[in-house]
Amino acid sequence: MSSLRLVCLAALAAAVVACGGTAASPSQLAITSLGSSAELGSAASPSLAASPSPAVSPSPEPLTKAQQAALYLKAATAANKAVDAASKTYMKSNQGLTAAKRELAALAKATLTFIRAMQQIPFTAEHRSIVNRLLRDHNQLYVRERNAATAQSWAEFTMWANRVVNQAATTTGDANELRLALGLPPVPIN
Repeated sequence: MSSLRLVCLAALAAAVVACGGTAASPSQLAITSLGSSAELGSAASPSLAASPSPAVSPSPEPLTKAQQAALYLKAATAANKAVDAASKTYMKSNQGLTAAKRELAALAKATLTFIRAMQQIPFTAEHRSIVNRLLRDHNQLYVRERNAATAQSWAEFTMWANRVVNQAATTTGDANELRLALGLPPVPIN
């Protein structure tokens, strides 16, 4: 399996896990499928792009924990479906740099859609700090996915895809914390 395919699959798995999907652990994928930083070259880090503001607005009538959980699952499910579609498209492609960048652009779009859906959920004060952290960390995931999608070379793409995988480990932790607080099981890791 080519190193590009491994990087793309790791980035895809990371995005699914970040939203509460069922892919393998991003840290396991990063360790097993991504090369060392020496193998990736020493590409300069581009500046981070502007990204959505992670604000959560309070609700006049608090939702129950079950209602909040249902809305969270709806947002995560929609994002996971978009990630699955991006994966299928990528796997049917020639799997070159252009296809990989298109896949990461689709992952960024799914992440942004997830962020915006989460911003619309009127979480109670009990969950707001977790949600704010989840949104902040997903925002960083979005920035990294966008930078990978606009990379000008394999080295630059791989550098950003590695950062996507690493950030997804953080967002998975956030998702699990929120899921447990909402009475949901943690993200399943296969």
